[in-house]
Amino acid sequence: MKHISQFTWMVSIPALILSILDLNSGIPHTIKRIVVQPRNFRHIHNAHILIISSEEEAITKDDERFELKTWQSLPFQLKVEHPNYSSAEIVAEDPDHKFLISLQAKK
Repeated sequence: MKHISQFTWMVSIPALILSILDLNSGIPHTIKRIVVQPRNFRHIHNAHILIISSEEEAITKDDERFELKTWQSLPFQLKVEHPNYSSAEIVAEDPDHKFLISLQAKK
């Protein structure tokens, strides 16, 4: 009987910990976007993208795209920054929704 009790604890403690954490069924969200200038849709290289409620971040690549994988619950806010452009904040509600993020040039 003692072995069954130990086995129960081995199963119930990890189950309790996982029930406390909201892991969205164990699948991370992947956000993919392109950062552009609004007037001519030229891509912006080296833009910094971060999730405001966490420390997860990405930088636009050579093709001005970024990919950000996160375990955060949707929706969450993204902040997009670049030294030559004004910052922008957007809400990510659907990781499959594709759209451009445009940043205004600083004056």
